Amino acid sequence: LSYVVIVVAVLVHYNAFGRRHYNSGEVDDKIVVDSATGIAYNPYSKHHPGRHICTTEKNVTFPVNAKQSYSRPVYKRYTERCNGNQMCNGVRLVFETTYRDVVNMKTRTQVLYTCCPGWYQVTNRSHGCNKPSCVSKCQNGGTCVKPNTCSCPSGFKGQYCEEDVDECTDNKPCDQICHNTMGGFKCECRESFILLGDGQSCRKEDGEELALEAKDLQYEMLDKRLHKLEKTILDNLATISSTQNVEVKKITGHFHSILEDVNVLKVRLRKLEAYSDDISMLKSKLGRLEKFMVKIQGASPNKVAF
Repeated sequence: LSYVVIVVAVLVHYNAFGRRHYNSGEVDDKIVVDSATGIAYNPYSKHHPGRHICTTEKNVTFPVNAKQSYSRPVYKRYTERCNGNQMCNGVRLVFETTYRDVVNMKTRTQVLYTCCPGWYQVTNRSHGCNKPSCVSKCQNGGTCVKPNTCSCPSGFKGQYCEEDVDECTDNKPCDQICHNTMGGFKCECRESFILLGDGQSCRKEDGEELALEAKDLQYEMLDKRLHKLEKTILDNLATISSTQNVEVKKITGHFHSILEDVNVLKVRLRKLEAYSDDISMLKSKLGRLEKFMVKIQGASPNKVAF
């Protein structure tokens, strides 16, 4: 008696959920929710939530290794009793269950993290992107602190620290003569004056009195111009005072108006000069105190650097 036994079984075996292959090894494939932002992310991805991080969502397809069962036909010999007490040999077809390795593709939505425009990672292991990028290199010792923004050292300005600050024009730091240099300035004194240790003040060679500052010289020039203008107006008024012409009277009115403006400017100039005198007095007193301090230190057994 011959017969065929068919056994069919199909079994697909996947890796345990939450595991995946990565660089010939298995790593956790779980999703973590950031408590601060509420963003779900894979902690084993390249980037993580952090400073200057931008996120995008993308459908990602990735392979998953699995075991798959299938039925394999096999012919097997068998022996059984037949025709009474005889033994009969035969062959029958049997389907055996066996397994093979397969790769299945799985798709899911994944949050991708990239550095926001203008920012980079300090190293490939950095948490967040904290390195700003400047299209042009910061010049003159400047430091890139924000995308396309440089922090400039003293004496320079501009987006990339490419411009020199003209301290002589902006701040007038010198008592007398100021020379603007790249990133700074240099003071110089006129003849018969010496430059003091602060590099800005000038003093007469034969005395302790400080020299007039550049601003004081400007006040003096303005005062001379005002006096010259006032004298010109008064001379013209004296010349035309006896004339009764209507047009001349109009001009006389203009002269008086200008004269009033000149007087207002003179008052303002006096106030500025008074303020400048206060500054000059302060600098002179400071110089005397510095000298006195040096003398005291020279006489003291415990000298302190000044």
